[in-house]
Amino acid sequence: MRFEDFELWQMLNTFDEYGNSKKDYEFIQNIPVCLNEEHIKTDGTDNKYFVKSYRGVTSFNGFELGEEYKLMNSKHEFKVVSFINGRWAQLVLEEVEQ
Repeated sequence: MRFEDFELWQMLNTFDEYGNSKKDYEFIQNIPVCLNEEHIKTDGTDNKYFVKSYRGVTSFNGFELGEEYKLMNSKHEFKVVSFINGRWAQLVLEEVEQ
C-alpha cells in the first residue's frame, strides 16, 4: 500500500431558479490517501459473489458529519460513504463510474 494524491470535493447544497436541488461540488484541497482493496465473499441463493470494497486512510481530518464528499484522481473516482475522524481519518469508499 502506498499513498496516492487525490482531489477532495465537497457537495454544496445549492438550488436552481426553480428550487430544485443541484449537485455541485466545491474543491477543498489535494490530500494523500492510502487505499486498500478488499474482496468480500457474499452468498446468494445458489451463487457466491466476490464484492470489491475500498478502504482508505488519510492524515486529513477535516471531514464533517452530514456532508457528502468525493475523491478524484486520474485513475479513480470515489464517493466517501463513511469516515471516522482521528489522528488518521479512516474512509469507507465506493467507486463511481467515470
